Amino acid sequence: MKDLIDERNRRESIQRSIIKRMHVHYVTKEEMAKQQEDEEQKAKEREYLAEKEVEEWELRQKQKKEQEEAKAVASAPPSSMYGMGETDEVTKEQVAAILAEKRKQLDQVIEENKQED
Repeated sequence: MKDLIDERNRRESIQRSIIKRMHVHYVTKEEMAKQQEDEEQKAKEREYLAEKEVEEWELRQKQKKEQEEAKAVASAPPSSMYGMGETDEVTKEQVAAILAEKRKQLDQVIEENKQED
């Protein structure tokens, strides 16, 4: 059973669904091509700006890392860098000779202990 309110609601819904000629905008092929070119140009600009932003971000990260490393080196006590530098050949030979001598002494002590057992 339909009453006047239902009929009014039906007419309003139909009226809203009708497309009016004054609200329709017809686009020509030239306008459509120009719109597509504009959109492509804007997309390229956005891509370029995004790449620039990524490059700037990477540069900032690199600078931040360098600053942190410089700060860590500057704040470290001088004794923390002992033995970190390169040694020359003479020093390496001296170290090797000392270690070899110590190794011989250790081997002798081991041999003496084996003979006693």
